[in-house]
Amino acid sequence: MRLCRILLALAVAVVICNCGGGKGVNEFTFVVISDIHVRVPGNPDDRDYDNAGNVADLVRTVETINTRFAGAEFVMVTGDLVGCLFSEDPADYLAGGTNPAELLKAIMADLAVPWHPALGNHDYHTGYDLAAGEMSPARNNADVEAVWRKVLGIEPYYSFVHKGARFVVLNSNRGASAGGLCPLSSLERYCSGAFDGGQMLC
Repeated sequence: MRLCRILLALAVAVVICNCGGGKGVNEFTFVVISDIHVRVPGNPDDRDYDNAGNVADLVRTVETINTRFAGAEFVMVTGDLVGCLFSEDPADYLAGGTNPAELLKAIMADLAVPWHPALGNHDYHTGYDLAAGEMSPARNNADVEAVWRKVLGIEPYYSFVHKGARFVVLNSNRGASAGGLCPLSSLERYCSGAFDGGQMLC
């Protein structure tokens, strides 16, 4: 894989990657974006973040990918899809409400190509503590994973094949040591990742 170009735009890093050894039939290009932290305007974390600006940044990023990188065949989103979920109950999703996961899904639906997400530490937090100014972790990771399965149809880790190249999407929030507190934090967790054994088989 050869890194062709990096574009830092709209507070999101867009990385263009070209795979293949030359102009063979298996050569392809894809885009990588990360840490998009979708947040809903008016949610508690809006006090400390510009939630509307964050949403506008992602909308512009999708437009940029569609226009400037139209040759890309898919997009990888490498974690921290949302600022935090605000609920770990799957029944709260796809029920007509507004939440970060469904807002993310709606914005990314405008991409002209498929996209493949990985779950980051923010995606395992389900609240925002205003006193601490930090996210609070979910009580049950299985419930959070059920939310992502319901909203995006993804497993906590998975793999896919594109033109003969296998992409393995791992999840560092599942290992025994993954749930420790982040540095300088009283609530936020999963900054020190660890893998569970099962995903090494995917």
